[in-house]
Amino acid sequence: MLPCVNVLEPMMTMSTLKHPDSLYASQQGAQSSHSDKPLPKRISHLVIGAGLTGLQCAQRLAEGGQEVLLLEQGPVAWGASGRNGGQVLAGFAWGPSQLSQAMGEERARRLWQQSRDAVQLVANQAKVQDVGVQWGGGELAAQSSHIKSLSDFVHEAASWGHDLHQFDQDEASQRTGSDRFYGGFVDQKAFHLDPLAFAHGLVRSYLDLGGRLHVNCRVRELTKQSSGFAVQTDLGSLQADHVYVCTNAWASALLPELSSYLMPVANFMLATKPMGPSTNILNDQAAYADTNFVLDYFRKDSDGRLIFGGLVAYDTNRKGPDRARLEARMIRTFPGLSGVGIDFVWAGLLAISRLRLPIIGSFADGGYYAAGYSGHGLALTALAGRAMADAALGHRGVFDDLASLPRKAFPGGRYLRLPLLLAITSYQRLRDHLER
Repeated sequence: MLPCVNVLEPMMTMSTLKHPDSLYASQQGAQSSHSDKPLPKRISHLVIGAGLTGLQCAQRLAEGGQEVLLLEQGPVAWGASGRNGGQVLAGFAWGPSQLSQAMGEERARRLWQQSRDAVQLVANQAKVQDVGVQWGGGELAAQSSHIKSLSDFVHEAASWGHDLHQFDQDEASQRTGSDRFYGGFVDQKAFHLDPLAFAHGLVRSYLDLGGRLHVNCRVRELTKQSSGFAVQTDLGSLQADHVYVCTNAWASALLPELSSYLMPVANFMLATKPMGPSTNILNDQAAYADTNFVLDYFRKDSDGRLIFGGLVAYDTNRKGPDRARLEARMIRTFPGLSGVGIDFVWAGLLAISRLRLPIIGSFADGGYYAAGYSGHGLALTALAGRAMADAALGHRGVFDDLASLPRKAFPGGRYLRLPLLLAITSYQRLRDHLER
């Protein structure tokens, strides 16, 4: 569950933050990798947020021999980075043709390949860290009317050298153990893992490179100066030459200009008790999401647990998920699991953008940000985090491509955008229901 605090309240006491009672947290145990030294008075590179974006950014800088300080308001990967579905997939929410129309085919092709390279990078990092991965990830058609768009996507990806295996309704049933789906596709080079274990592996690599980390240290204020930035934190003040805001759902607290582009959304997950090999679900061991607007996603881990996610809430003050509703969604997909034991239920915030594309850019002189992965974060955080570091060191190619992704502000302004988004979501949910 979410901690018993308002997860968006900027004045909350950060010492209260801890990981939710999730499957991932239960398997990690105590972590004591943070520094007990005082903050430096000045640092060359300050990375704010020790989620996956910040960890990748900080590690890249440390690999280049830079002086780096990483600050986190809670424990490492306290936000979406340590709570998500663990699916590592190439691409974006937009397919190849839509990206090409928006930004030109040459740049769109580069971005697509960069996302595929990021998947391989995460796989390589997980191997070095001894974090286990299970191969295969894809999408399942929840409605018969969704088959054409899935088929179009598979053909577009193939034209860019990205081979996906498309399958029909019978094969979908064989692969998943569910009769709910009309077909789908799987990418055998996608995979899934424990995201919190992966984050802790990145921390160890970063510290081994000489990087510094302070947890439970919120950055309260960021001010551009003639030379660098003045930074106020819970542990004192410092100066930084370069700043990287990697706080995702909390990015607008430091950069208010991003508030119209990002919407924090609560998402919910559960993990069953381990199930034996006779349980006829997800027989291909791949991770999947369905095609509904409010989608479900699921995978089996190496212990035979089903990890199932779904539902959304825009009320970010709520203290935890509706277990009964989430379990009902799981049973709708896998009726044979009625009565199966549930060991963990938890929730967390992700940041969505209006176009479901990440919001990446720079500010002032020497400031960078990346947020709004909209559920595509495990690979794209690696791409964006390292691209920001490279840009600061003079290699801007990948960063400039990412910063050129289209963005639009949410309509309605401060007071009407949430009601409008709720209305749109309710309409899409009704469509999903009527098209079953």
